[in-house]
Amino acid sequence: VSTLLYGGPGVGKTALAVSSFWDWRARKPREGRVGRLLLIGREDNPALGLPEEMVRRFPLPEVNPLGFVEAFNKYVTALLREAKQARRKGAPPVITDLVIDGLSELNYLFIYAKGIDSTDKWYAYDEWKKTFLALTQTLNPVELGANVFATARIAERRKGTTTSKGKEVKGDPDWMDSKYIPAVEGWSRYNAPHYHHLVLYLDREVMPGKVRVAKHVVHLLPEGDYEVKNIWEHVWLANNWPTRLENAMWGDIETLLGQATQ
Repeated sequence: VSTLLYGGPGVGKTALAVSSFWDWRARKPREGRVGRLLLIGREDNPALGLPEEMVRRFPLPEVNPLGFVEAFNKYVTALLREAKQARRKGAPPVITDLVIDGLSELNYLFIYAKGIDSTDKWYAYDEWKKTFLALTQTLNPVELGANVFATARIAERRKGTTTSKGKEVKGDPDWMDSKYIPAVEGWSRYNAPHYHHLVLYLDREVMPGKVRVAKHVVHLLPEGDYEVKNIWEHVWLANNWPTRLENAMWGDIETLLGQATQ
């Protein structure tokens, strides 16, 4: 399954994704799972307690800014090749769960790095489209034989406006009835959700009282101003399954997905 998790800071995007292979409450791996957390740029989450061998880092280098993309491409391409070889040999899976943390950072840093030496303001965006499309093919969960997760920040859909000089500026298309969407720029702003089975919105609710207790909520069906995609929506509705889960681990969602695909 390919899943895009998005929301504001501290809502639990990375925690939910890595819980597919790492029980961060018990500080131990999930049995039978082999996972990797790929950290882009400055992304990090030491509170989850992942062993360093489960983490790969792709920071933005000073000398060759695009080096992080080259390193990322090289890593995921090699991982895909190893996963295919293992399946052909009937060997144990090389990977069961892959987490890219995060898509927004990858997008922003790529456009920044690619645009440093170009006077064409659209050049970086055109190059990002090519890179994004190439990555969607490499990170195909069917080819990898693994769950693929990506995290993203939250953005507000842009409305069309008219400048003071009378020039019309187009807004984002309302192809989904939502105000908030995953934060990516360029071509992928409109198309990233099409490449995932699930696009889930996460937020945090603070309970009243002397002690501030937060509930981390993942929305499984579209119920508000946020974009949610669930290709099993018809099964959810037919079975009257929960439209949101509080303080969930991936295993909770996985149980429902298992029933939905039976």
